[in-house]
Amino acid sequence: MPIYYGGPAADKLLPPGSFLRLPSLDEKGIAYIQEVTSTPDAWYAAKSAIAEARQVILHKLNLLNWLSNFVENHR
Repeated sequence: MPIYYGGPAADKLLPPGSFLRLPSLDEKGIAYIQEVTSTPDAWYAAKSAIAEARQVILHKLNLLNWLSNFVENHR
């Protein structure tokens, strides 16, 4: 299960449910991740969203792919 700690950009770029947002870097954040990942249910529920996010990252957000599309569209 992908875990993310950072700004709000991931929420705009990736499908909902494709990652766990780490709320903090303290004991509360660690407890949250342990709770969610203690059973395989979270991963199974997110499996299709994770697969979709993988495609977005590999094809849409990939820097070389983005540059190629940019050059192609600005000829």
